[in-house]
Amino acid sequence: MYRRALALRRVLQRPDAAVTLLSVDDREMLHFRRAGGWECFMNFSTGHKPLPAGEVLISSGLLDGRTAPPESTTWLRGVGDE
Repeated sequence: MYRRALALRRVLQRPDAAVTLLSVDDREMLHFRRAGGWECFMNFSTGHKPLPAGEVLISSGLLDGRTAPPESTTWLRGVGDE
């Protein structure tokens, strides 16, 4: 998983490497956007958390529909696109 994530990051990462913090949910969920239009959702809780619509690029846990598993990170692209 780490090798796939590093390879994917090389493709997605832009030279400006801008990071925009979008939300912090009571220290349980962190959501930020990277330059290039992909977003990272980090679920630090022991429960499942809903994910927005978008293409799942990679996840450190087994997704159950559109929910992030406990203690996992999921990268998405196209979040909020109609």
